[in-house]
Amino acid sequence: MVRRAVATHELNREEIEYLHNYLRGKQPILNRVKEVRPEINNKIVENHALEINNFKVGFIFGEPVQYVKRGNCELDNTESDAPSDNGVAALNEYMQEDDKAAKDRELAEWINQCGVGYRLVLPSDVDEDVPFETYILDPRNTFVIYSNDYKRKPVIGVTYSSYRFANADITSYRSFDIYTDNWYWCIDFKNGEGVVVKSQPNNIGYIPIIEYENNPERLGSFETVITLCDAINNIDSNDLDGIEQIIQAFTWFDNIDIDKNQLKELKELGAIKTRSQEGRQATIKNIETKLDISQTQVAKDDLYDRMLTIASVPDRRASAGGNTGQALIIGEGWVMAESAAKAFELMFVKPEKQFLRVVLKICKTTRNCKQEVKDIKLHDIDVKFTRNKTDNLLTKTQALMNMLQAGIHPRIAILHCGLFSDPEQVYQDSKPYLEAIAQQRQKQNTGNFAVNTTVADEMLKAIGAMDNNGGDNSGNA
Repeated sequence: MVRRAVATHELNREEIEYLHNYLRGKQPILNRVKEVRPEINNKIVENHALEINNFKVGFIFGEPVQYVKRGNCELDNTESDAPSDNGVAALNEYMQEDDKAAKDRELAEWINQCGVGYRLVLPSDVDEDVPFETYILDPRNTFVIYSNDYKRKPVIGVTYSSYRFANADITSYRSFDIYTDNWYWCIDFKNGEGVVVKSQPNNIGYIPIIEYENNPERLGSFETVITLCDAINNIDSNDLDGIEQIIQAFTWFDNIDIDKNQLKELKELGAIKTRSQEGRQATIKNIETKLDISQTQVAKDDLYDRMLTIASVPDRRASAGGNTGQALIIGEGWVMAESAAKAFELMFVKPEKQFLRVVLKICKTTRNCKQEVKDIKLHDIDVKFTRNKTDNLLTKTQALMNMLQAGIHPRIAILHCGLFSDPEQVYQDSKPYLEAIAQQRQKQNTGNFAVNTTVADEMLKAIGAMDNNGGDNSGNA
């Protein structure tokens, strides 16, 4: 099965390698061939692929991905939520000790470059404080085999390392780590021949290699606009060629007989003495073709705007005045960027839950793991992305206060106000203060109710006295 899958993987590997090199600046313009005046051949790489990739990674993963408690509703109809509260906070601490935020960024780099990324999680054999270890795998050396039926379940996870030896007898050597739900194998392939080095049961019970996708088509973030990036590089290179050809224009000698020595003297002194033949005018001038920079800049700006629109990247150039702040956000593409980010989050959450399923299984079978984490169930956890914490700060704080005053659960209010990158930890740390504020408000509400009751009694007594005195008992009274 692995041998058959490697043949398909090699085709994918070539495309992944091409996209990876394209991001690093190895783009087709560097292989440009210029037939006319080949000595002037500028090759300019304006790396918009890196621009798109950096924006996507920073916009979505600029703040750490956190886990929050999903809600108090349990599938087993239990009312207590204390263990899962502390457990989710403890799980976030484990992830922080494992440097998950930095590893998520590395994973996002691969996802945006080539459309797929891979994470490996295994029981820890080094750090006693964290029961698991996570690794970000190179997509060029990793793949997952899925079933061919409609379920499309992962059945085999494979990652390998390639080695080179000075020994000419070994032309190729790869060591494969292969996982299924029940077994693990280590197989060495030397010159195409496989030897099983290790075979043992997979005690986790799940494939620990999790595949993340950028979109269902597995396209990289800049893959759809590669031709536009190439066109912009071509315009930049031609513009610089045009400027250089104007400066290094050919010199035309009309009706002048000049040899190489005189031409060298012209270059050194910058002047030459000529004599016109009788009846013929002798002239020296440069052959120039003027380059209209304004027209090429218009074409380049049009390509750049289309590239940003297709890639869902906002335009960060200065906009004309007269617009409101919200209009600028919509017009410059930030709403489109937010929509694309939310669509990616949905693609990210599915494999992230599979990752959590493996992590929780490892934690349940590890003795030194905290009991709060062992008590967590997968449906207790929700994946939280945080962006723009300081944007519209006053509006967000006011929204938080309004939700708390309206009686919304503090965890839900803290989660949805968008102020905190770790809302679960904020809720845990703020519990005593939130309870104190709630008790204080309850006392105030009780006192106000007593005062209002006294006022109502006095009003009823006054109305009764008016009735006894024959007063007007109409609505006006």
